[in-house]
Amino acid sequence: MSRIDNWHSVRIDKKNYWQARDWCIKQFGQRWSAVDNRDGVWCCFWAGREQFSPYIWHFEREQDAVWFKLRWI
Repeated sequence: MSRIDNWHSVRIDKKNYWQARDWCIKQFGQRWSAVDNRDGVWCCFWAGREQFSPYIWHFEREQDAVWFKLRWI
């Protein structure tokens, strides 16, 4: 089981990806990465080729996921 399995997830369309990414960096710091930033509290992944447009955002803290939803959905 990876560290992010129990995180809070939010799905948004790719049209806001870059703005949402920059906003998350400003609010929460650099994204979590298994390679070089295991202390990060958020990350984002493409939903996959069956669902081309959505990206899935993961947040360690529920309040950060709620704040993200209020801003981006």
